[in-house]
Amino acid sequence: MTLREWELWCADILESHLSYPVLAYYRSQHDQQSWIEALTAILDMCALILAGIDGISAEAARFTFAMARHAAVDLSQVLALHPQRE
Repeated sequence: MTLREWELWCADILESHLSYPVLAYYRSQHDQQSWIEALTAILDMCALILAGIDGISAEAARFTFAMARHAAVDLSQVLALHPQRE
């Protein structure tokens, strides 16, 4: 998938899970297929690209990171989740 497709996927997750917060509690029936893990991986990938991986345009990564971050922040607020300190 391209970064633009991941950006659209993040927007879809944001829209569906804000409309129906209970979806956040459903897990995939398949191993290694978690929407929250995918969202985290997208944020990490975009952060690496923005940090300066040569040969990859940062513009698409900026947009994708912004949408993924927006999804993570809004969903954590709706679900009343807060960072845990160790």
